Parts: sequence; C-alpha cells; structure tokens
Amino acid sequence: MVAVVSKDCTGCSGLPVCLALCPVLGAISYERNEYDYPFGRVRIVPELCIGCGLCITRRYERAVIDPVRCEGCQECIEECDFDAIELVQPEQSRTGRKSRKSKKLKARVDREKCVGCGVCWFACSKTGALRLEPVNPDDYDAVQLEGCPSDAIALVAVDGADAVDEG
Repeated sequence: MVAVVSKDCTGCSGLPVCLALCPVLGAISYERNEYDYPFGRVRIVPELCIGCGLCITRRYERAVIDPVRCEGCQECIEECDFDAIELVQPEQSRTGRKSRKSKKLKARVDREKCVGCGVCWFACSKTGALRLEPVNPDDYDAVQLEGCPSDAIALVAVDGADAVDEG
C-alpha cells in the first residue's frame, strides 16, 4: 500500500496536517505553485511511503505483543521502520511473567517509539501474538490532529509499479 494525493488537496492553507502526522521524514512535502494558488499541495514520495495511513486518520493505538504466544520469529521486527520492536528474554516481557514453554527470545514493543501504524500486525504470522490496543491520546500527543480534513489522500495497492500523485 502507498498513499496518493488527489486534486482535492488544499495543503491545509499552508499547514498540512498529513505532513505533521507522517512518521517518515521526507515522505510528504508541501509545495506552493501557481496552479494551486492561493493554496499549495502536498506531494508523497512513493518510495518512502510505508502505507501506514497516519496521513489519512490519526490512530491512537500502539502494538502489544503477547509473550506467551510470540514465537520470536522476528517478522514484526523486520517490518517495523521505527525500531520499536526488539527481542528480549521472556522474563523481560511486558507482563513480567516468564514463559513456561521455552526460554527463547520474545518480541517486545517500545511504546515510546511505536507510532501505531499496524505494519507489524500485518507481518505477524502467529495469530493473536501481536495486536493493536487503543491508548489515551493525551498520553502521547500534545496536539490532537485527526488526519486529512479534505479526504484528499487515499491508500492504494501497488503491484510492483510506482504510484504517483493524481493530477
């Protein structure tokens, strides 16, 4: 999945909400030009977009891993672009409980680094080991933003081809 921008983009009058919400530096830029006067538009770099959807709607969720169900396969770690997941000894898990099944390493989420994009959830092959849980937005954000107000951004599937901005 990659985000694309439609002709409806107004650039939020010079203060694009999507730019503030995007967790990937450089994936979204704001451009003023004569065609979009008096507003500008945002541009999304398909090669940098991770398809998390935060530009569309702000998620107040964070990943949580059940250390008992986690097999330590590292699929979630490989997909996380924010280094928010690491392997730890079972006794260091979020619950503080040791796993009774084995002593192998388990994944754990650093809630300070997790942006709630859900990429790790899609990557997790063990059903139920990783889930997204709602959190209190006041605990994580000083300014509450809700995503693109003009619905000018959409996520689209990319089948090996580069996606480009519409318009």
